[in-house]
Amino acid sequence: MKQPSKAKKVLKITILSLFIVLVAGIFVVGGMFFYLYNTTHLDINAISQNNLGVSIYDNSGKTLSQSVNSSKRLVDVNELPQYVLDAFTSIEDKNFYTHNGIEPYRIAKAMLVNIINKDKVQGASTITQQLIKNTLLSAEKTYSRKAKEIVLALKLENNMSKDQIMQEYLNTIYFGENCYGIENASEHYFGVRAKNLTLSQAATLAGMINAPSIYSPTNAKDKTMSRRNLVLKTMLALKKISQDEYNEAISQDLVVLDNPHNFVNSYTRASIIETCDILDLTEKEFIRGQYKIYTYIDPEIQTSLESNLSKYDDVLAQQMVVDNENYSIVAYCGTGALPLFYAKRQPASLVKPTLVYLPCFEENLLSPATPILDEELNIDGYAPQNYNKQFVGWTNVRNSLQKSLNIPSVKALSYLTLDKAKTYADKMGIKLDSEDMNMSLALGSIKNGVTISQITAPYIMLANGGEFSTLSMVKRIEDKNGKIVYERKTTTQKVASEDSAYLVTDILKPNANSPTTSTLSSLGIDIASKTGTASIDGHLTDLWNVAYTPQYTITSWLGTENSNTDFAEGYNSSTKATILTKQLIENTKKLKTTATFTQPQSVVSIEISNSQYIDNHRLIQATDDEKSITEIFRASNLPDLPEPEPKIDTIEIVEQKAKTKKKRWWFI
Repeated sequence: MKQPSKAKKVLKITILSLFIVLVAGIFVVGGMFFYLYNTTHLDINAISQNNLGVSIYDNSGKTLSQSVNSSKRLVDVNELPQYVLDAFTSIEDKNFYTHNGIEPYRIAKAMLVNIINKDKVQGASTITQQLIKNTLLSAEKTYSRKAKEIVLALKLENNMSKDQIMQEYLNTIYFGENCYGIENASEHYFGVRAKNLTLSQAATLAGMINAPSIYSPTNAKDKTMSRRNLVLKTMLALKKISQDEYNEAISQDLVVLDNPHNFVNSYTRASIIETCDILDLTEKEFIRGQYKIYTYIDPEIQTSLESNLSKYDDVLAQQMVVDNENYSIVAYCGTGALPLFYAKRQPASLVKPTLVYLPCFEENLLSPATPILDEELNIDGYAPQNYNKQFVGWTNVRNSLQKSLNIPSVKALSYLTLDKAKTYADKMGIKLDSEDMNMSLALGSIKNGVTISQITAPYIMLANGGEFSTLSMVKRIEDKNGKIVYERKTTTQKVASEDSAYLVTDILKPNANSPTTSTLSSLGIDIASKTGTASIDGHLTDLWNVAYTPQYTITSWLGTENSNTDFAEGYNSSTKATILTKQLIENTKKLKTTATFTQPQSVVSIEISNSQYIDNHRLIQATDDEKSITEIFRASNLPDLPEPEPKIDTIEIVEQKAKTKKKRWWFI
């Protein structure tokens, strides 16, 4: 009898071993599942009474009116058109009405993908599982949580009807912009009750829940419509709608509720996004956690700011107030549907004081009195112009910054070098791209732009003597049980000396040489300010003003959606942004501070020789008997002393005296 080959024996043993392992695995998994099923409790009341949302508090611990409660607006699933339900099941769970809460095939497929990717990237959740996850479980991505989700989903299907599950699901699902529940979302985005949603609107809402921030009807129209169309296409393929219904719905434009002061650009919205960043959670995960956010918002300043912005309904606008002492944002609001707080815009001349002149002062390359020639300039083909296409000739740094002249700023950057400018920018929280490393940086040309917080923080550094810190709205975060999960500790970095910061501040105080910021002089307070105007191909896109007192910093911005959109009539200069700042200060008692900037002892006043300055463009300290100009300097960077009489003349005088004395001696 022929003996089986060695290879066949090995194959049989391998197959048998794998079979044993598989059977053992099934018994182990089955045993674990049986144990988990019998020990995991389903709380039906917790699902029905679940109060998703976030509580937000002001700087004194009082609840803000913007805090959200998802149980305020509930919908009865029986009142909804069938196509609303079909829209959600088609894109989220097409077998919802036939499965028992889970789909083993989808779970197995998702696990295989996760194993291959060595990560928990897919969840394969049915609508029932999503409801369990949204109401009963944490947001952590672990296999143990997933196992509980599966068990609870099976139990829920045995205790609730499909319609009940769908109703609870639609009342708790998150739709972005602090809206959870289809009733809230319908009214927020479309201004209608959920029962009155059109097919197109229903498909829009169903499509966005997968990623509310990406498929937002208010600020990502193209992506949202593409996602809506996918939902409609899926509904057609599943025969939930007819071809005519599909054709009509897909041809409709996406129109959202026009609310110029909506939640998109509110303090609440920005604080939620910051909190999600701090806790490294998605918005959906955060909302499920029922966290409490304690903010720095000052209700008095916030109310005044919102009232101030309500006058600007014909332009995109945003305004922010920061408490300099702790680098905290105490008020913020914006207009329009575009998300502005994290939008990156061109800063234009706002960078001149912080990224150009401050470093030059700190490196003792310049002083406010340093003569500088405003002239035609060409650096490797880069030929900047002043805004009026004219040159003023010889001037000084103080006048150059006050009038925001471009040529002197470019020259100053060349003295500093781009590498050092980047070093300072990094310290100030402004990240420069490799394409930014050219002389146009002196005029605020930054490829990726800056947010309102990023451009404001360096000015607070000026107010605080060169100490830099990032800005924050969030003071503390607590979980639903009151446990503190985050508490802000402000840390600062020394970017420049107190005297260099003061020199910039002194230059930026309102004066006749700076017509745009002289608007603030009538306020009667100690204030420094800078404006900025950005344009692309002749189209104005951004009008800025940053103004700061010893206590507060106010940033005002007016802008267009893009370079193809023109400003409304009358918005033709950054003076408009300065007026926005002035109006806020005039109408807000707290901002009319009596505090004054204190000149450091390391900053001294020096008399400069008028003749040397005018005739030779040199900084020489004046003698007692000549006309002079007074300017302030760092003690470490004083102008030259007057030159003494030539030494040779002194020697000759001494020798002459010696000869005279000798002759007299011989005469005697």
